[in-house]
Amino acid sequence: MRLIIFLLSSFLLIPTSTTAFAQSKSGAEVAQAVLDHLGGSAPWAQAQSARIMEVHISQWARLPYTHEVWIDFTAPRVLVRIRNQDMRQRRAMNGDSGWWIRGGNLTDYESDFLKDEFKRWRASPYRILHLMALQEPTLGYQMLDDRTLQIALKGEAILRFILNENFEPIGFSKYNDNFETLTMLEPLEEFGEVRLWKEAHLPNATQFRSLNLEFELSPAPPMVSFSPPADMEK
Repeated sequence: MRLIIFLLSSFLLIPTSTTAFAQSKSGAEVAQAVLDHLGGSAPWAQAQSARIMEVHISQWARLPYTHEVWIDFTAPRVLVRIRNQDMRQRRAMNGDSGWWIRGGNLTDYESDFLKDEFKRWRASPYRILHLMALQEPTLGYQMLDDRTLQIALKGEAILRFILNENFEPIGFSKYNDNFETLTMLEPLEEFGEVRLWKEAHLPNATQFRSLNLEFELSPAPPMVSFSPPADMEK
């Protein structure tokens, strides 16, 4: 926690022209600038879902693993598939239920995990960008300081973007962990019609790093099943 506070403080000590810009712009105007950096409104507004393929390097796993996610922006549905030489896992949230396959065994989500998964879906940066592009009327924007844009949904703070001097996102935190975990974002790269961070990691990158290999927006819901597969080993 102290490290996160130190990092945030360090951002604010960097002398740039951001202060003058932030003071002259509303939170909504800064939010639009962020969206413009990430591909503009059109591709995000037209999308109903996304597929993300990442490689995760974690101190909690012996080997790196692929982490493939399908997320529905319009309903609480998320499918996750994890693979490496040690692991074959798949899990899905489908509305008010969820399941998990680990070691070839199928179990239902525990109620606490289901609640947490719903919170993660609700505050997903990708889903929030979609809602921003749609000009969702229940979204609200506030600059907490020169570098921090806070986004609220229906009056509840849900996501914070940490910005650089050009108002590109270089970090984020979410309400589901009380904004205590700061995820750092590396420089933006093009993924089809949008631009996104190539890497995300915790402040101590040796704990966790995520490398973004593929990112696809779709104008349709995810073309996958959110029901358990017949073959548990796939």
